[in-house]
Amino acid sequence: MSVTERAAQLRIGFDGQDVLLDGVNISAALRSPSISEAASRVAQHPGVRAEMVRQQQAMVQERDLVTEGRDQGTEVFPDAECKFFLEASAEVRAVRRQEELLSRGVEVPLEETLEQIRQRDHRDRTREISPLRPADDAIVIDSSELTADGVLDRFEAHVRRCLEDPRGS
Repeated sequence: MSVTERAAQLRIGFDGQDVLLDGVNISAALRSPSISEAASRVAQHPGVRAEMVRQQQAMVQERDLVTEGRDQGTEVFPDAECKFFLEASAEVRAVRRQEELLSRGVEVPLEETLEQIRQRDHRDRTREISPLRPADDAIVIDSSELTADGVLDRFEAHVRRCLEDPRGS
């Protein structure tokens, strides 16, 4: 069975904020280094990408939803009212990822985490299908020097502007 055929068999859903894969809660596993690496590699397959986009678009029919992902504004939801593209240096993201992993009891050397991030960024930016880039109408935010609350404040301010003026101006 090809990876595209397998992707078409998967059933992705939500239970509140939890992500379910074939009925199993995979929320915690999604943030693991091995899954992050595997997702980036599998995402290079055009058929898998097409199937995942199809499933994501089907999940949000007639719902307001906030999503996050490297191609949400460019490929999955190009007509979304508000789009953001978060940037941060690889070094800052490595420290953040390491702190997240340590909070779950997973120890990974910082240099290994940094190298994984750099490799994934390169792979995602240079792939032929849906390369990593901000949507033309996305608000780009460099979060390197911002707290999570600072990023949220910027999101909220822009969303409020979008709701007041749907053209986002």
